[in-house]
Amino acid sequence: MNPMGFTFLYLIALLFSLVVAYLCGSIPFAIIIGKGIFGVDVRQHGSGNTGSTNVMRVLGVKAGIVVFICDTAKGAIAVLAGMGISHLMEMLFLDGAWHGLTMLTVGWTYQLLLVLCALAAIVGHMYSPFLSFHGGKGVATALGGVFAILPLPALCALGVFAVVAVATRYVSLASISAAVSLPLFVWLLNGIDPLYIGFACCVMVALIYAHRSNIGRLLNHTEKKFAIEKVARDDSAANDVAHNVPDDGFHSGDKPVQAASEGDSRTDGDDDGGGEERP
Repeated sequence: MNPMGFTFLYLIALLFSLVVAYLCGSIPFAIIIGKGIFGVDVRQHGSGNTGSTNVMRVLGVKAGIVVFICDTAKGAIAVLAGMGISHLMEMLFLDGAWHGLTMLTVGWTYQLLLVLCALAAIVGHMYSPFLSFHGGKGVATALGGVFAILPLPALCALGVFAVVAVATRYVSLASISAAVSLPLFVWLLNGIDPLYIGFACCVMVALIYAHRSNIGRLLNHTEKKFAIEKVARDDSAANDVAHNVPDDGFHSGDKPVQAASEGDSRTDGDDDGGGEERP
């Protein structure tokens, strides 16, 4: 195949890869797991966000970890899909005569393809077509996408996130700190590579933009620290049991328990560990 024909097909593959990456990133695992397993729509509780942090806040640590892993994985899978499509294009349409030339002229395009796939996955998570173009903050998906391309800088940024989150219990501050540190780690570990530094800067800007409301609350000292606030899997079932208890005078001890539970619910409602706006 001549170079012009291959270039045209490569552009088609590029567009197809971006669509696949966007749709992959837009899969709302928080909604799938929350509604499918727990019967809870996390958008109606906590911060109303569809990220793993709100899932952890509303459904517990285990559910939050599962969603975090899934959101991270979809960012990496989006990049791997771009890799696979690119290599498939070369195998199917590139003959030996043009192999060396293509490695020189399309090599930069190949790296650009992976970067764009990672960014498309992040945008898909933040603006999912399955959620009326709403979504989460994109932190976990960004971690997966960056790790698939630049593993060491991604791990370093994750370390920054962990340190700040443990020290302050502000997940938003930890996310912003990790995003700001990413271009620095890319520069230190990969040298002056305009494409990768530009990629890291795009990720940083996207995550800071996603946390713009949190930044305002942090500056005003109104951002709430992270706290677990588990929601019952099926509140209606618990209410049915409560209503079916006979009031025969032998259950007077139930009233203090009920009052205590009401007090607990009020306390949980006041300290939701939130700090993020509903989409």
